Amino acid sequence: MVILTAIIIIGAATADLVYLDKTFGKMQAEAETMLVMIEKDTEHIDSAENLAKALEIEELFHKNSRKFQALVHQILINDLAFKVVALTAHVKTNDHKMAVTDAMQVIENCRLLKDFSRPHLTNVL
Repeated sequence: MVILTAIIIIGAATADLVYLDKTFGKMQAEAETMLVMIEKDTEHIDSAENLAKALEIEELFHKNSRKFQALVHQILINDLAFKVVALTAHVKTNDHKMAVTDAMQVIENCRLLKDFSRPHLTNVL
């Protein structure tokens, strides 16, 4: 019985790690694509293509937000939520500098969240 319980716990933990790594990796890749798109035409970042990409990132976040809140510290998720929504808002208002800043923050937050979700000696002990 103890072995079965251990297998279930290890399996669930592994599933969490894979899910978080995959999802934050996808969001990071989308934000990197968004950053490239913003830099192509700095005067007109409010194009339909850019807005669609920003909304896609926002939708990806909202689709997974409940799972994120269950698996990751809430303050980190709330910070990412703020950055994702701000990215969309700044693209809509054609604010290049702030959109670049937001995209870079989403990229960095996703990178950190992926790293935090991986087992390290410091977060296992």
